[in-house]
Amino acid sequence: MIPLLTLALALGFVICVFAQIVIVPGLIADEAVHDPLVAYFRMPFTVIGVLGIACFQVVLVSTAMLLTKAWGDAIFSRRAFPWVDAVIGAVVVAAAMSFAVSAMQLTVPAYVDPEGMGSLGLMLAGGAGTALGVCAALVLLVMRGLLRRAMLLQEEMAQVV
Repeated sequence: MIPLLTLALALGFVICVFAQIVIVPGLIADEAVHDPLVAYFRMPFTVIGVLGIACFQVVLVSTAMLLTKAWGDAIFSRRAFPWVDAVIGAVVVAAAMSFAVSAMQLTVPAYVDPEGMGSLGLMLAGGAGTALGVCAALVLLVMRGLLRRAMLLQEEMAQVV
């Protein structure tokens, strides 16, 4: 079962690379033709989109490595912590980029978005993404603490036996 999951994660990684190279730049370029707000933020949206997918790729690779550790019964070891920390870091970076999207709306000139509704939606979406990312990072920190505790208990049991 674990090799099948690892294969699925690898396929997801390949799809993400395709999205970074083809889909994100193409979609933003097409939308920039129709929406002046997207045209104004074309380069930042492209960079944030590609980097956001890169954060997801870090999570995919880290999950695959943790799966291999679970396969070899090494999940409760100190070698698992860098991969957990990588996931937490990727989530924090994604939340920071979401905050950047929210902050970018402050630079929108009136001639680009006269009603201000597009920039308001951008700010709300960025704020929601930031809140979601911070909450996910906090949950992952708690899970990291549980992993640490389980590892210490396993080491303690190994000493007793």
